Amino acid sequence: MRRFDSRRQEENETIPDFEQALRTLHREAWSAATQEQRDAALKRRFEDGLISTEMIQFLRLHARDLDFHATVIKARQFADATGESRAKKRANFTDTRPKSSAQSEWEPLLQGFKEMMAEAAGFPLTAAG
Repeated sequence: MRRFDSRRQEENETIPDFEQALRTLHREAWSAATQEQRDAALKRRFEDGLISTEMIQFLRLHARDLDFHATVIKARQFADATGESRAKKRANFTDTRPKSSAQSEWEPLLQGFKEMMAEAAGFPLTAAG
């Protein structure tokens, strides 16, 4: 309950991600809520938890009489129109450093463990590993 009431949109969180997080938290806290209760609580928390104050103002003017689903659609349209729906930035790191001599000493031992586990499970390990 507290997690739902304090949930806010995070810096790199998209509107659909924020919507889904709220739905999940609400379901965990109030699984027996009626459709009307769920809709009102989700709409209130969604509008109050958005990062963009411009979007909050827009929704309060243009989505005042809409349900939660329609409010989210309006928010997505606003984000698309204003460029706020940009994709999340992600960085993938690949370790290209050469293995140290200590790592290479462990390779035969690890390979032996893999073979023992495969044999114990009844699956002979192929040469490819």
